Amino acid sequence: MTNSNWKPILPYSYYVSWAGYLNGSTANLIAFADLGYNIIHPVPGGSQREPFDEPEFDEFLDALDEVGLYLMYDMRWTYQNLTALSAQVERLKSRKSLLLWYTADEPDGWGDPLNATSLSYSAIKDLDPYHPVSVVLNCYNFYFKEYTSGTDIVLTDPYPVATNVTWSVQWDTPCNTTYGDCGCDNCIDLFHDIPRRMDAFRDYREWVGNVGYRGPQPLWGVPQAFGGSEYWSRAPTAAEKVVLDMLFVNHGAKGLVAWTFPTTIELQEVTSQLAKVLTADRVTSYLLGANVVQLAVSSDNVTMLDAAGWNVGGKMLVSVVYMSYDDYGSPVSVSLPGDVGNVETLWPTVTNEVSWQAHGKNILKRSLVGLEVSLLLVDMQ
Repeated sequence: MTNSNWKPILPYSYYVSWAGYLNGSTANLIAFADLGYNIIHPVPGGSQREPFDEPEFDEFLDALDEVGLYLMYDMRWTYQNLTALSAQVERLKSRKSLLLWYTADEPDGWGDPLNATSLSYSAIKDLDPYHPVSVVLNCYNFYFKEYTSGTDIVLTDPYPVATNVTWSVQWDTPCNTTYGDCGCDNCIDLFHDIPRRMDAFRDYREWVGNVGYRGPQPLWGVPQAFGGSEYWSRAPTAAEKVVLDMLFVNHGAKGLVAWTFPTTIELQEVTSQLAKVLTADRVTSYLLGANVVQLAVSSDNVTMLDAAGWNVGGKMLVSVVYMSYDDYGSPVSVSLPGDVGNVETLWPTVTNEVSWQAHGKNILKRSLVGLEVSLLLVDMQ
């Protein structure tokens, strides 16, 4: 809230390394903010099992207020210690930059106690009923109800790029629905794994009836922005990253926080460009102001296309994602719920291609390039 007015926020950012990057470096924080992201999620180092150093973190928060970023505060190592958790909440809950708490990091993958998230949630809400609590789940469905009973926002982090989903390169074992760890639980088909996971989580949320402090729990995505170690032979390319991000958005994500930053220069550049589009008020007003609807696509390659829309006040924001690496030389048509007027291209921000054209109750494009993503603002008549 700013100046007593509510401000809608579509979080778009990264988990950001604290040790060696953010701590003690105001310059790195300023550079991060200048890229266009609107929140920041400092990640305590793997060997750091205590809360952030208080004086050092207070200096960071003062700088955060200056650059205007919001904070996603990480308690992954201490959220089960309710004494430590309470002390952190009491100290930080009045900070202007605080947007939300983050307790469990992949509790389903680590096998945390099934009541761990609900216990920490109750402790936080006793002290701070205002800021939402978030949890990220690693698995496709492993005690979903129990772990999400202690959160307002559910994140999911399937990482499908450059990994073998049938054979574990880490453990030299097969991976299937009941056995094995390949780094992307129950993943089978690269980009399609994002909509499958998001749609499954939406269904689970409705079936189990868990709610956050303002109703049904929003879903956020954790897109992949890393590689070259463990299960993943390389990081995504810029084109792959945009496809990943927009598939999360197409299937209902109300926030995107990628793992992890610093990332490659290529990914830094493309996400900076996309951040400035997705977090702009004119786009946020659609993504947060309407329920997403899946749009029908007419094409010989329909299984590789994913289209969604958000209808507000006689205009529709339309996102079309092409999931194939191959160019497609035939026309593609997307059906809209009314006659189409002017079509404005918001993404890509620079293009030499002939863009989408109005055609009755459809938008039409004569061809697509591999991994093409379009974000359009369409006048509906």
